[in-house]
Amino acid sequence: MTYPSSRLEEALWKQGYPVVAGVDEAGRGALAGPVMVGAVVFAPGQKLPSNINDSKKLTSRQREYLAEKIKEIAKFWAIGAASNKFIDCYGICPAIMEAAKRAIEQLGTQPNYYLFDYMTQIYQNHQPRKNIIRGDSLSITIAAASILAKVERDDYMIKLHQENDCYGFDRHKGYGTKVHFENINKYKAGPYHRLSFLRSFFFNVKIKP
Repeated sequence: MTYPSSRLEEALWKQGYPVVAGVDEAGRGALAGPVMVGAVVFAPGQKLPSNINDSKKLTSRQREYLAEKIKEIAKFWAIGAASNKFIDCYGICPAIMEAAKRAIEQLGTQPNYYLFDYMTQIYQNHQPRKNIIRGDSLSITIAAASILAKVERDDYMIKLHQENDCYGFDRHKGYGTKVHFENINKYKAGPYHRLSFLRSFFFNVKIKP
């Protein structure tokens, strides 16, 4: 397995950008629940765990362990979210932008350079940034942000399952699996579903009263 490195961050630190934030999202393609964006800043020259990786390449246990380590060692970190209702009102791209804005505003510092996974390139401000295709496989800071966002979102979907277990959110985390589609057909769409997404699959999606 290949792992992301800190080469991009080290180059930026040497260029005079001491506060480099990695930013990535989780939940973009799900049919239910919020989209979440993680933002992480490591201190220049900090020794980082060698097993930080793109969250999609890790098991849930590995992600949970690394999320705790990242929170311990990061100089700053934060997570922002935009709800399924926000997504239905404004669309997924504005929702990611809003979640990124909320995460960055909660960091407790003003980054002077941003490393975005390509999917979060829509966030706009006046600071320098680099939008990187497969950034979570190349930059350790982006990978760390992806882990925080993924773990936070998975935990949230498990809590939703505890409130309403008929959809199986604890298993698929709101994504479009066969079981999820079957349960939507059986029980109708619930208050945490993205109706704008579901209408792509169901012409007349039925909604719980």
